[in-house]
Amino acid sequence: MKGLVISVKRVLRVTEITGNILIVFSVAALLVMLFITIVDVIMRNIFNSPVVGAIEIARMMMICMCPSFVAAMVNKRHISVGMFVDKLGRNGQIAFDTVSYLASSAICGFISYQGFVDMLRRITRGDVYTMLRIPVWPFMMLFAVAMGVFSIVIIIYLVDIYLDKTKYLKHDAIPIVPDQKGVS
Repeated sequence: MKGLVISVKRVLRVTEITGNILIVFSVAALLVMLFITIVDVIMRNIFNSPVVGAIEIARMMMICMCPSFVAAMVNKRHISVGMFVDKLGRNGQIAFDTVSYLASSAICGFISYQGFVDMLRRITRGDVYTMLRIPVWPFMMLFAVAMGVFSIVIIIYLVDIYLDKTKYLKHDAIPIVPDQKGVS
């Protein structure tokens, strides 16, 4: 069991490094999308000549930001709402996380599969972006791979929840004392 915990910790470290690399890639895509959009607006309004393919470039960059899902999970920057779940105790929280993580992983896995199916269809048809004539399939592949990796990372974190006995321990809450103003 101890060897499994060490192995999972190593895998978590590798996913953390991978997540940090993916976030740099995603931020670069966001900056390109931002720059192209700003230049397009300026060119359209001042020179009455928009950037050719600006919308297509923005679409491509949006797809390039999909790996940031993995980075958000790895760096624990995802949204977590614990109003209900925090009151369940360790076993209830583990049960809730198990169901939600498995469902999320299954959905991401299905999206990844469909992304690969769509990518193969687009390769067969020779689909390209209309204005720039760039093939669509590499971006579909990036999306499918990102969703597949996200599905795997979700399972890795689910295993970590089961192995880390310190997760979901209740901490003593600081009591909230009502304001004493106006009280005699």
